[in-house]
Amino acid sequence: MAKLIFFFTVFFSWAIQAQLLNFKLPPVQNAPGVKWKSIHTNNYEVVFDEELVEDAKRVADVLETIYPATSDSLKKQPSKISIMLFNQSTVSNGMVTLAPRRSEWYTTPPSSNLNFGNVGWLDLLAVHEMRHVVQFDQAKRGFTKIMYVFLGEFGWALFSNVAIPLWVWEGDAVGTETALTQGGRGRLPVFDMGIRTILLNDVYYNYEKAYLGSYKDYYPNHYPLGYLLSTYVKTKYGLEAWEKIFRYAARKSYNPFAFDNALLKVTGRSLDEMYQDCMLDLKSKWQEQLKNIPLTTASPLAVPKRKAWTNYEFPMVANDGAVYALKSGMADIPKLVKIHNGKEEELTIPGFLYDNPFNLSATKIIWNETRFDPRWGQRDYSVIKTYDLETKKVKQLTKKTRYFSPVYSPDQAKIAVLENNLKTNRALVILNSGTMAVEKRFPMDHETYYYTPQFSPDGQNIVVVKQNKLGQHLVSVNVETGVETVLYGPSDYTLSRPVWENDYLYFNSHQSGLDNIWALKLSTKEAFQITSRPYGAYNAAVKNGQLYFSDYQFQGMEIAHMPIQPESFIPAAKVADTNIKFYEGLNQLEQKGNTLASVSTKDHQVTNYNHVKDAFNAHSWAIIPNPFYNTYDVALFTNNKLSTFGTRLGYQYNGNEDTNWGYAQASYGGLYPMFDLTAAYGGRSSTYTATGGYEKSFDWKEEKASLQMRLPFNFTQDAYLHTMELSAGPTFTKIHDKSVKERFDQNNGTLASLDTHLKYSHTKRMSFRDIYPEYGQVILGTFKSMPFGSNYKGKQTGLNTFWFFPGFGDHHSFWLNLAYEEQRPNDYRFVSEFMLPRGYEFYFKERYTKSSFNYTYPVALFDKNFGMMLNLKRLKQTVFYDHGVGKGAHMLYYNSVGTDLVLDTNLLTLKLPLDIGARVTYILETEKWDVVPIFFSVAVQF
Repeated sequence: MAKLIFFFTVFFSWAIQAQLLNFKLPPVQNAPGVKWKSIHTNNYEVVFDEELVEDAKRVADVLETIYPATSDSLKKQPSKISIMLFNQSTVSNGMVTLAPRRSEWYTTPPSSNLNFGNVGWLDLLAVHEMRHVVQFDQAKRGFTKIMYVFLGEFGWALFSNVAIPLWVWEGDAVGTETALTQGGRGRLPVFDMGIRTILLNDVYYNYEKAYLGSYKDYYPNHYPLGYLLSTYVKTKYGLEAWEKIFRYAARKSYNPFAFDNALLKVTGRSLDEMYQDCMLDLKSKWQEQLKNIPLTTASPLAVPKRKAWTNYEFPMVANDGAVYALKSGMADIPKLVKIHNGKEEELTIPGFLYDNPFNLSATKIIWNETRFDPRWGQRDYSVIKTYDLETKKVKQLTKKTRYFSPVYSPDQAKIAVLENNLKTNRALVILNSGTMAVEKRFPMDHETYYYTPQFSPDGQNIVVVKQNKLGQHLVSVNVETGVETVLYGPSDYTLSRPVWENDYLYFNSHQSGLDNIWALKLSTKEAFQITSRPYGAYNAAVKNGQLYFSDYQFQGMEIAHMPIQPESFIPAAKVADTNIKFYEGLNQLEQKGNTLASVSTKDHQVTNYNHVKDAFNAHSWAIIPNPFYNTYDVALFTNNKLSTFGTRLGYQYNGNEDTNWGYAQASYGGLYPMFDLTAAYGGRSSTYTATGGYEKSFDWKEEKASLQMRLPFNFTQDAYLHTMELSAGPTFTKIHDKSVKERFDQNNGTLASLDTHLKYSHTKRMSFRDIYPEYGQVILGTFKSMPFGSNYKGKQTGLNTFWFFPGFGDHHSFWLNLAYEEQRPNDYRFVSEFMLPRGYEFYFKERYTKSSFNYTYPVALFDKNFGMMLNLKRLKQTVFYDHGVGKGAHMLYYNSVGTDLVLDTNLLTLKLPLDIGARVTYILETEKWDVVPIFFSVAVQF
C-alpha cells in the first residue's frame, strides 16, 4: 500500500505539473475577425460565428429535444454548458472538455459516410457529445467531487478518468448515438470489423492487451471495444447498471481499482471476467452469422511480406496492370505505393489525409489533404494535390481551399470536388483542371450531403452518394445542368464510394450484414451483391474485366481481385440481412426510438457573445508540489472558452530557500503574436562563507516583471512535422534589502535583461512502432543580454540541437545531440540551460560544448502483464557516448559512455503510457560507474 500511495503521489504531482504549471496558451485559436454570437436555452449556451446562425438555431433545438433522452439512463440531468461551434477547421471532430468546462464541435462534416451511417453530422455530434456531458456530471461525486473542491475542474477531469476507463466514456456514447438515432457507428459492420476478425481467427487477447494496446499485434482502439463491452453490460445486466457503476467508481476514485470493484459489485463479474464473457458471446454470434453466408473467393495481390499489421487501401489500376494504393500500418506512415509484378515501389508520402479515396486518371493520381494555417491552430484548409505518373512529380493545385474528394473527368479537362464553406453550405463544384477556375457550382440544401463523386465514362454525369433525412441514395448529377437523377435508394444501409464502369455502378453496402461490393445495373436499376467476403470488402476498382478491392484480413487490408461474372451476381432480393444487430438490445432498453425524427423548434434570440464575462473564467485551483525543485504552489487558474486568454494567480513556498513568493501571470493569444506577462514578488535566501570558515545565511527581496512576445508557426506538410516558435521580451528584477555583497554581485539594484528564444522542429512523421523520427532536426536557441539601463551586466548564448538519422534496422535511430553555451558574466550569471554529458555534476563554466552520439533501437516486443498492476509492452535501448568541454579559469573535460534500458509500460491499467528503466553510465576520466533510475522518461538523480 505504501508503494501504491507513493506512485499516486508522484503520478498526480506529475499530472498536475504537466497540465497546470505552464500557464502559456498553445496556439490553437480561431483567426481574428470572427463575429461571435450566442444563443441561450434552458440547458445550453451555443456560441458560434455569425455565419453559422441557421446551424446554431438547429443545434439549439436538437440539444433541447434530446436533453431527456441522453440523460435518462444515467439518471443525471447535467448543468448548463457552452457549446462552441468552430467552422474554420476542415477536420470533423467534437469533444467535451474541462478546465474550462465546454464542448467544442468542428462543423465540417466528414468527407466519407462510410464510418457514421445515415445521420447528419451536427445531429450526431449533439447526441454523442451530450452523452459525455452527462457522464462527466454523473462522475462528479464522492472522492471525485472532493477533488473538484480542492482542485477545481482539473481535479474533476483527472479523477473521473482514473475512476472510469476511456473505453467506457466512448463506448457508452457510441451506444447512445446508435440507440437514439437512425444511424450511429454501432449499426455498421466496419466499426467492429477489427475485433470481429481477431475473434473469428481464433485469436484471443486478454483485456489489458485489448485496452492498453500492443507494439506486437494490432488491436482496434477503445471506441469499438468500449461500444461492444458497454452494450453487453447494458443488455445483460440492465440499462441501470452503468448508472450504478459510474456512481460507485466515482465515489472511490482514489482507488485505481475502483472501476473493477464497482463492476464486480453491480454485476458479480470482474473486469477480466466481463471482458471474456463479452468476447465469447460475440464470437459465438459472429460464427453463427458466417455459417449462413456463402463466401466468394478472391485472389490476393502479391506484395512483399508484411512485417506487421498493414493496410493497402483505395486500389487504383493502370492500363499496364500496375496497382496504386495507400499503404499504412503499425510500421508504416501513410504512403502512396505502386505494386507491379509482386514488387512494391514507394511513390510519395502525402500530408494528413481525410477519409476519402485517391482517384486515378490516365496520367495522374489526385487527392486532397490538410494544409495548416501557419499561426491559427483552429484554422486549416483542404487542398488538392496530384502525382504525375510520367514525371513522378507532386503538384499542389489549390491554396486555402475547402475542397474534398477530387476526381478527374475521363479527358482530364475537369475536376469535380465537394466544397464545404464557412457557412457549412455544401456544393458540388466543377473546376477547370488547367486554371482551377470554377466552371459550375451546384449547391445542396441544408439537409443534404453528397459524398465521393465519380464521373460517368462519357464525362456527362457525376455519380455521388446522397444522404438526407430519407436515407442514402445513389444519384447522378448532370455536369451541365446539375439536374439529379436517382439511380438507387433511399436505403437505410450505408451506400459508399461508387464507381461507374460501362452499364454498372459498383459501390459498398452492408445490406447482407457485412460490408461488401455491390453493383447496380443502370439499364434495369437492378442491384446485385458481387463479393461475399468474411470480414469486409471496400473501395472497388474495375479494369480489364477484373474487380479489385480492399479485402480486410487478420493482418490488415490486402488488395484482392476476382473476375467480373454477371451471371454469378446475387440479386438484392435474395440477399438476407445477417447482421447480428448487437444494438437492438439497446433500442429495446432505451425505448426512445429516433429522437431526431421530430425536433421541436423555437424562435431563438441571437445575441452578441459576452467576451468580457468569459474572460476570467476561474476553473481550477490547486496545491502543486514539485518534488524536483522542492517548491509548493497554491494557484488559481482561469481560461476563457475561446482559448485566447488565460491567467494564473498564485503563492509559492520554496523549501530549499525557505522563502515565499506571490505571482500573477497572464497569456493572450488573440493577436498574431502571443503575449505572456508575469509579475512576482518574494524573498530570496542564500549563504556565504563568513570569517572563520563557517556558512552564514542572508536574505533579500526581489520584484520581477517580464513580458514575452511569442510567434508560433506551423509549417507542417507532406511527410514532415514542421514547427517554429520565436519569443523575445524584457525581464526586470529589482533586488533590495540585501545586506551581503557577493562576488559577481552589485548588491542591491535593478537587473534588466532581454530574453530571446528559438524553438525549431522539422521531423519526419513516425509510425506507431518508431521510437524516434527517421529524419529530423530540432534546434533550441537562447540569447539573453542586458541592453537596458541596469545595475548588472551579463550575457548568455545557448544552442541545443538534435539530429536524427536512420539506423541499421527497422525502427532503429542514430541521433546526435550537439550543444553550446557561453556566458559573459560581468557581475551576473544567468541560470545555465546546458545539459551536461551524462554522469557529471554541474560546475559553472563560461563556455561549454557537447557532442553526444546515440543509437536507439527496440530490443524486444512483448505483451506481458502482471494482473492489473503492470503491463509491459516493449524494451528499448539507447547506447551513447558523450564528450564535452568546459572552459573557464580551469578547463574541464567530460567523457562518458553508457546505456539506457527503458520499458514501455502501463501501470494499474491506466491508459497513460509510462517509460521506466535505468541509465548506466561509465565516466572515463574517473573510471567510475553511475546508475540512476528513469521514470516518465526522465533520469532522476537522487
